[in-house]
Amino acid sequence: MAAASFEPARVGPYELLLSRTLDNTLRRARAIDLESLCILAKKLVWSVRVDVHFLDHDGGLVDAACVAVVAALSSFRRPDVEVRGEQVQIVSPPLNPPSNSGPNNKALLN
Repeated sequence: MAAASFEPARVGPYELLLSRTLDNTLRRARAIDLESLCILAKKLVWSVRVDVHFLDHDGGLVDAACVAVVAALSSFRRPDVEVRGEQVQIVSPPLNPPSNSGPNNKALLN
C-alpha cells in the first residue's frame, strides 16, 4: 500500500526485515513489560500483535513504525484475570477506560 513495489497480503524481504527490526528494537529497549503478560508461569501468557500499515514510503519507516507501536501499546490496557488453581477467567473491563495514573495502571510499557 505504501508503494507499488509492495504487494498486499504478501510478506516480502523488506517487510520481513522491517518486522524483525521492530521486534528487536522493542525487545532490546525493553519497551514492553514481558512479565506483565504472564498469567500462569510456563503455561499461559498474553500474546501481543501489532499491525503497522504504511500509507507512504518516503523513508524513515523504522522510526515511524517505532513511534506508532509505542503509542499504540501505551494506550493498550490488558484485561484483569482471576486465577483459581488452573482455571483462568477474564474479568470484564470497566465501561470507562482507566486513567494513565494511579495504582491500577496496567500498561504494557515500562
